[in-house]
This record gives sequence, structure tokens and C-alpha cells, in this order.
Amino acid sequence: MQKILIIDDELFSREFVSDNLKIAGYSSISASGGKEGLNILKKETGSISVILLDIVMPGMDGLETLEKIKEIDPKIPVIMMTADADEELVLRALKNGAFDYLAKPLYIDELLLSTKRAFDHYRLVMQNEEKIKQLKNLEVGAQGLVELAKGSIRIEAVMENNKL
Repeated sequence: MQKILIIDDELFSREFVSDNLKIAGYSSISASGGKEGLNILKKETGSISVILLDIVMPGMDGLETLEKIKEIDPKIPVIMMTADADEELVLRALKNGAFDYLAKPLYIDELLLSTKRAFDHYRLVMQNEEKIKQLKNLEVGAQGLVELAKGSIRIEAVMENNKL
């Protein structure tokens, strides 16, 4: 099952998000800071589909954590959360690859809508990646058939020449 990683230094916020996601049928795992979240992401590679990340945290803040997440897996959509009304922070996060932004206090409907959109986006990206792999395999197979056909034509030509 695909999971949502919640990275927030506020326990109440982590539990609020986790509980509401669980009610909506999502599985989640939580971290209390950027470093812990990155460690979880590395351990859970392939099972994390969406990340909910607080911007303002002690130690490694959300912007630095976002940068490291994108280095580990640039395909995972990251939804930034903050109670800080600083538009510059939000714009920097979006410019650095954040998928969406939610203002705290969080509204359940907005949280669930943004999470669903992020999951759908991630699913489409992964499906697209798989289709590209399939097309590359078909291309390799087609090239092999062309080479085989060329060889067959040469053999037929040699056999035709030997009949004369």
C-alpha cells in the first residue's frame, strides 16, 4: 500500500493530519523533523507516494528538506504546510518543486482534495514512466526484427545468386 509521509515538528498537527487521512482511507507515517523524514523516505523508497511537509521547523526547515527530497526522488509530490503567512516562503517552496501549499490551520476538505490530486499526479507520472519503458523495449525489439529481416534478405540473395 502506498503511504503518505507527514513531516511536521508539531505533534498535534501530525496527529490531526494522520487521523484525518486514516479516516479517508490513506496510510501514513510521521516524522517530527526534516532529518527524520529524510531517513524514513530513504528506508521506505518506493512506498511513499505523497509528502506533507511543514515549512517552518527547527533544525532543517521545510525548504531545505524539500530540496533534499527532490534529490532523493524528484517524482514524489510534496505538499507544503505552514501557519506563516509569508508569501515569499510559499513562492520559494513552489519554485523549488512543491506540488501544492496548504495554510494552517488546515481544513480537512482542502487537505483531502490536495492529497488526492497529489496521489493522482504521482500515479500518472509512474504510469507514464512505465509506458515509456515499454515503448523503449518495443523499440529495441523492433530494431532486432529489422536486423533479423536484413539478415534474412541477405541469405535469400545469396541463395538466389547460387541458383544461377
